[in-house]
Amino acid sequence: PRASPPPDALLVPVTLPASARGECKRVADVLQQPDSLALGPELESELQLLARIIYRHQSQHRGSLHLRQARMLLAGCRKVAAAQTHQVLSSARSLCKPDDGGAPCRELLDFLCARAVSDAVLAMRGRRVAGLLFESMGCQLRRTYFMPLALTLMPLAARVHAVLSARVRALGGMFERVRAA
Repeated sequence: PRASPPPDALLVPVTLPASARGECKRVADVLQQPDSLALGPELESELQLLARIIYRHQSQHRGSLHLRQARMLLAGCRKVAAAQTHQVLSSARSLCKPDDGGAPCRELLDFLCARAVSDAVLAMRGRRVAGLLFESMGCQLRRTYFMPLALTLMPLAARVHAVLSARVRALGGMFERVRAA
């Protein structure tokens, strides 16, 4: 399921009078700051590996807690990847042309703030599930059960946790910058 794109009415630039161009320049500066919202290949490779592990072990471990958590992590990460907040942000960036007096409308900035909050919530849920999977695999490792599976899933959960934590920080920074604009 993909997140809804911004309505077309929000993607129409607003022409500001010459007296308000300083404010437009400030909004443009906020939107042009570098961000790390685009999910890189590191999360994609982790999700492919996780999907392969789930497929490979689903017959033997189908009722186990750690496989349920792995499935929840995969579903949560797919939702985070489908959010595509970076594309909405790039649409807003394309509207900001302070020299021409063009600026994104306030509704688009509010939409960006709302999208940042909802995406951060999705990423925090995935981060929580990654932590639970890590703890579950640690328990399996302490009992010396399914050690190869535990030694594979623990670092994978830790890497996904780190990527999602960076995403939450980036979304929080974007929210603060846009809200202050």
